[in-house]
Parts: sequence; C-alpha cells; structure tokens
Amino acid sequence: MGADGIAEWVRGQLLDLLPGSLDPYLAQIPDWLLIVAAPTMAVVLLLLALKWGHGLWDAGHRAIDFILGKRKSEPATAEGQAALQRQLDKFEERVLAELRKGQGARLDADAEAAREGAVASLVTEDSEPAREAVRDFTAGDLREGFAVLEAQARGEQAQAAGTWRRLGALANGVDTTRALAAYEQAFRLEPTDFSTCVFLARLRAEAGDLRGAHDAARAAAAAAATERERAVAGIELGDVLVESGDLAGAKAAFEESLAVMERLAADNPGSAEARRDVSVSLSKLGYVLVQGGDLAGAKAAYEESLAVMERLAADNPGSAEARRDVSVSLSKLGYVLVQGGDLAGAKAAYEESLALRKRLAADNPGSAEARRDVSVSLNRLGDVLVKGGGLAGAKDAYEESLAVAKRLAADNPGSAQARRDVSVSLSKLGDVLVQGGDLAAAKDAYEESLALRKRLAADNPGSAEARRDLSVSLNKLGDVLVEGGDLAGAKAAYEESLAVAKRLAADNPGSAEARRDVSVSLEKLGDVLVESGDLAGAKDAYEESLALARRLAADNPGSAEARRDVSVSLEKLGDVLVESGDLAGAKDAYEERQPQAIRNAPDNPGRAEARRDVSVSLEKLGDVLVESVALSGALDSYEESLALAKRLAADNTGSAEGRRDVWVSLIRLGDVLVDCGDLAGAKAAYEESLAVAKRLAADNPGSAEARRDVSISLIGLGDVLVKGGDLAGAKAAYEESLAVAKRLAADNPGSAQARRDVSVSLNRLGDVLVKGGDLAGAKARYGEDLALRKRLAADNPGSADARRDVSVSLIKLGDVLVKGGDLAGTKAAYEESLARAKRLAADNPGSAEARRDVIASLWRLAGIEGSGVTWAAVAERLEAMQTEGTLFPADERFLDLARERSKQTAQ
Repeated sequence: MGADGIAEWVRGQLLDLLPGSLDPYLAQIPDWLLIVAAPTMAVVLLLLALKWGHGLWDAGHRAIDFILGKRKSEPATAEGQAALQRQLDKFEERVLAELRKGQGARLDADAEAAREGAVASLVTEDSEPAREAVRDFTAGDLREGFAVLEAQARGEQAQAAGTWRRLGALANGVDTTRALAAYEQAFRLEPTDFSTCVFLARLRAEAGDLRGAHDAARAAAAAAATERERAVAGIELGDVLVESGDLAGAKAAFEESLAVMERLAADNPGSAEARRDVSVSLSKLGYVLVQGGDLAGAKAAYEESLAVMERLAADNPGSAEARRDVSVSLSKLGYVLVQGGDLAGAKAAYEESLALRKRLAADNPGSAEARRDVSVSLNRLGDVLVKGGGLAGAKDAYEESLAVAKRLAADNPGSAQARRDVSVSLSKLGDVLVQGGDLAAAKDAYEESLALRKRLAADNPGSAEARRDLSVSLNKLGDVLVEGGDLAGAKAAYEESLAVAKRLAADNPGSAEARRDVSVSLEKLGDVLVESGDLAGAKDAYEESLALARRLAADNPGSAEARRDVSVSLEKLGDVLVESGDLAGAKDAYEERQPQAIRNAPDNPGRAEARRDVSVSLEKLGDVLVESVALSGALDSYEESLALAKRLAADNTGSAEGRRDVWVSLIRLGDVLVDCGDLAGAKAAYEESLAVAKRLAADNPGSAEARRDVSISLIGLGDVLVKGGDLAGAKAAYEESLAVAKRLAADNPGSAQARRDVSVSLNRLGDVLVKGGDLAGAKARYGEDLALRKRLAADNPGSADARRDVSVSLIKLGDVLVKGGDLAGTKAAYEESLARAKRLAADNPGSAEARRDVIASLWRLAGIEGSGVTWAAVAERLEAMQTEGTLFPADERFLDLARERSKQTAQ
C-alpha cells in the first residue's frame, strides 16, 4: 500500500464512522495529515472493537491488519514512521499484558526476555498467522492464539524449530503443558540450541520428569557457547539434582557455576548482569547448604548474596527489579535464620523484606507481581510469628496475605498461580487456627484450600506441583479431623493423600521429594490407626515409612532432612511397639534413634531442630525405661533431656517451642520422680512446669495448647500433693485445672480433646474427694465424667481411646459405689466396664493396654461375692500375657497376688 493508499484508507474509515454532514470537510484534509494519523486511527478502531464487541469487530481486525501489513511500504514522513513504531510498541505491550494476566508462576529473567523477544518477532512478522495470533492475544483469547501458532509451526519445515521456540516462550507460565510440548518439538528439530535445552530442562522438571530434565540440562551444557551459558547450564543441572535428592552433586554444580560467575563479574566490574549472576549463584548454593544441614555456610552465602543485591540496588535506585532482588535475598536469609533457631533475626529480615515489597507495590499499583510479593512476605512473617508463639500476629499476617491473594485471583481469574496463592494462604490460616483451638474455622479454611487445589490439579493434570499440593491439603484436613475426633474422616483423607503421593512417586521415580511425601503420608495414616486402636495396621504403616526413609537416607547421605526422617520414623515405630506391649522392640527402636539424632546434632551445630531431636530421643528412651521399671535409667534420660531443652531455650529465648520443650521435660521428670518415691523432687518439677506453662499462656493468650499445658501441670501437681497427703492443696489444683479445661471446651466446642480434658479433671477431682471421705461429691463428679465420656465415645465410635475412657470411668464409679455399700450398683458398673473392655480388646487384639483393661475389670469383679469371676481366671489371663511377653514388668506383682488369692479361695 503506497502513501496515497494509506491516506484513502484513513479517509474511508472516517467516512464510515462520522456523520455524513462532515463528508465535505474530510475531503479537504491533506493526505500527509491522514498518513500521520493512520496508526492512531487503527488503534482507535481496535480499542472500540475490544470494548463494544461484534459490531466493530471487523473494523478492529482491519485496523490490526493495516498496521501490521503497512510495513510493506515506507511511511511518507519521519513523523509517520515514528507514529507507526509507537503503535507497534503498543501492540507488543498489549500482547505481553494479556500473557502476563494469564500466566501462573513468575518467569525468571531469561524466560521473560525470551517471551518479550517472541512477542516482538510476532508483531513484526509479515504473515497472516502472525497477524491472526496478535488479534487473538490482544483480545485475551490466548489459547486460540497458541493454536494458530501451532498450526503455523506444523506447516513450516525450514523455520519450524524457531517457530516452536517462539510458541514455547509465549506459552511458558501460561499454559505449561503446551509450552513443554513446543520446546520438545524445538529440541527434536534442533537439539543443539542452548535456550531450547535450558527451558526444556525447567519445564520437564516442573512436570515432574526429573530424568528428562537432567538429560536436557546436560544437553544445555553441551550446547553452551560461552562461559556464562556453561555456568547457567550448571545451575540448571544443580536445580534438577536438588529435586532428585543428590545434594552433593548439586553443591558441586552450584560451586562450579559460582566460580565462573565470579570470574565474569571480576572481568566486567561495570556489568550489573554479571554481578547479579553472582548473587543468584550464591543464593542457589545457600539453599543446597541448608538442605544438607550446613546452616553456617548457608547463612554466609545468603548474606553475601544480599550484600551484592544491596550494592546493585544502591547503584540503580530507580530499578524496581533491583529493589525486589534485595527483598528476595532478605527473605532467603530469614529462612536460614529460622532453621538455626534465630527467630528474632528471621523476623527482622522478613519485616524488612515486607516493607520493601509494600513500597514497591505502592509505586506500581498495577503490578500483579508486586502485590503477590507482599502476600508471600506476609506468609513468611506469619510463619516466624507462629514459631515464636505470636499466634494473634501470625493470624493477622495470614489474613492480610489471604485478602491480597483473593484480590489478585479476582483480577486474574485465569491465573493458576493466583488461585494457588489463595490456597496457600488458606492453608497457613488453617494452621494458626488449629494452634488457637478454633477447629471449626480451621476445617473451613482447609476445605476451601482443598477445593481450590482439586480444581487446579484437574485443570493441570501434568503438573507435579498441583498434584503434590493436593496431597498436602488432604493431610492438613486429616490433621484437623483427628483433632476434632473424626477419625474415620481423617483416615479417608490420609488414604487419599497417600494414593496421590504414591502415584506421583511412581510417575517421578527420580524425585526424592515425591518419595519422601509417600513416607510422610504413611506416618500420618499410622497416627490415625493408632488413635483408632489398629496397632497392627499402624505398625505396618510405620515400618513401610521407615523403609522408605532409610532408602532415601542411603541415596542421599549428605541430607540432614533424610537422616532426620529416619529418626522420626524410628520414634513412631517405638511408640506403637510400646502400645502393643513390645517393650524390648520399642527400646531397640528408641536406642537406634538416639545415636541418629546425636550424629545429626554435631553435624548441624547451628540447627536448633537437630539438638531438639536429641532431647526428644532421650525422653522417649526414658518412657520405655519407665514401662520396664528401670526407673534409675529413666531418671537419667529425663534429666539429660531437660538439661538439653533448657540450653536450647536459653539460646532461643523467642522460641515458644523451645520453652514448651522445657515444660514437657519437667512433666516427664516429675512423673518418674513420683514413681521413684521422691515426692519433694516431683513437686518441685511440677511447680516449675506450671510456672513455665503459665508464662507461655500469658505470652500467647490465643494458644489453646499453652492454656491446656497449664491444666496438665495442675493435674500433675495435684497428683503429687495427694501422694504427700495434702488433700486440700490437691483439691485446689484439680479445681483450677477443671476451670481451665471447661473454658477451653467452651471456646472450642468442636474439640474432642478439650472435652476429654474436662473429663480427666472431673475424674481427678472425684479421686481426691474419695480420699477425703466425700463419697457423695465423688459420685457426682464420676457421674458427670462418665456422661461426658459416653458422649465422646458416641461422637467418635472409631476412637479406641474414647471407648477405653468409658470403661475406666465405669471402674471409678464402681469403686466409689462399693465404698458406699451399693454392691448392686458396683457390680453393674464393673460388668459394663468389663463388657466394653472385652469388645475393645477383640477389636484391637494387638493392644497390650486393651487386654490389661479387661484384667482390671475382672480383678474388681473377682473381689465381689457372687460375681461369677474367680481369681484363678484372673491369674490365667495374666499368665497368658506373661507368656506372650506383653505383660509389663510393673504388672508382674499382680500376677503373684492373683495366684495367692486363687489358692486362698480354693482352700
């Protein structure tokens, strides 16, 4: 189209749009002015078409076709040339804006540059498919635009690799399945193109194909033409090795890349890109060092990375990207400080990062990325506040994050990332609501998050991340259902989570994370099976989890997390063996766990978690020694555990978890001191534990756990006061405990645990009233307790604990009735207790405790004349347990006593 044709085209469009009365005036407009106005006219028509739809759609299409086709002729003037370029730039901006609106995760600098180049080539390409794709993209119809380009790529042979690459760059972050397919085609046609190999490695890894990603990263290294490209390929390989669990290999790759980047930066001190590359490499190295447990090395790497980013931002104060990089580095530094137990330092880093991101968002209110960064920072801040016990502050942070995420998702309904961010914030909010005891609200949050993740997984069946998110959400829901007493619902959630995790692991056999998720899901399932009384099933689940954890640790000997997972699995297995009465097996598991934990601690002196594991191992070993009546050994273990916990708490004064660990150790110590007969020492331990619990509750008034701990300490103190003969003091302690428990139950009516705590306090209060001779008061308390426990058992028919509690309460009631002379009521209570205990033992044949409860009821009935139960029958049951090896050593005296009474009654 020549200059005359351009002028006539514009005059014709104006004649179509404007009233006929203006025709004479349009005829008098000079051609040169119409030529200059041509690009603007075309964009006006396009915008009218986009705003008012079909009536102007053909005109809008003609506008795009005109501007894109106009390159065949030179504009008549320099002004016309500049105007045309401005309009082409606007088309590029519009296409990029639509792609960003539809994308999921943020693209890195390389991917963003590749996409911008693809858009520029598309807008300037003189072909009908390119013009049609631009029309679709500017209209927001991304999928149709991609389809047009796919058809173009398939139809071309000579330039097909470049066309597929362009499609991959455009779809990356928006439609990852299509992007991956495009880069696969480009790689097939041109396997030596560096950028194709790099993006193919990333997209394969995102889809969970780690072996394929590894091959693509190696291909990138082979295709690299410059030192920087070789270093970038090394980083890509390192990322894949991290995902595969090969931390040593990843560390070597990152270190090699860092050395190259540092040389390049030294050779080009004025290059901002070269210096930024150094910072990114340091950050990658820091992450793999954290995973390997080298927190000091990781902290040094993150601090150096931050220093580089801060210098870059100072040199470029107007650069939003440079300031964002500083905020990212601060967030990473906060992460490693959390791992090391420095919560105050982590909080300061997260707050500085958040402040930076809020300023960036204020400066760029239209930037979805800037607003998303604020949401992510709020979540990080919430995480560290939870660890410090600041539940109210954490809840505020998570709610603010959720509000930002929901607004972003509403603005970008097609964005998978925006919807995922909502699900993450909901999950975080659910966590803090659980800690605060609001189980109903937590369940709502988890269910909303789960619904979102199910839709995301359905929309993106090829996304490993989406499917993993689904598994995690199911576990979270299972956790809150356990807390609420819905064991059947929890079991179903854990089983579904396990099925998802196993499919992911089968699809991605090279992924250490996928295999670890299976192990975690097995542990969760084991936990709920223990709660349900299925000890054999729980043992199977824990053993399978342990076997997986051991294989992962063997494959990744440098991974602190993998070694810790073995330690945790041994602890779980030990716990269920104790419940089953296999004290020897439990002791073996705990003793194997202890050196594992001790080995991890020296390797990770800065990791608070590793040192805490040693303390927990000592506690567990103490527990089994108590059951084995090896009290002196148990006492030694508990005292050593307490000393460790106190040192940790002193090192991390802001950690609520650290102070609570001290509380746990004091409670354990008090218990064993009671068994050893040291009532004064036990009283001191319980009083110290009560002081710790009360301070924690005062510091964290929203924490249901902290308030519950106060109630438990009061019960412990009451128990030792009873043994010391101070019934008045014990009664006061139990009444205070009951008041705390009742307030918690009122605040959390959906919590089975809170209602059970009320029943425990009522039970203890009944005990002390019996000792004080107030049988009527005791009977009233036991009756209230029994009614509560029967309701709990009815609400949670799958809970072995809830059913056992009813049986125990019936024995307590029978005990007080016999003291009052009501033999008929006594016999009825004991018989009901026996019937319940027998059903429970039949349902849980592997439970030593369940069989022991049967004997407890038989024992009482044997003492009542005419009950039909003999001492010989009791002795026979105890002898059977002794033969099986499930009779606790502490119960052997009862066997001797039953035999003696059997002989007496036979004479």
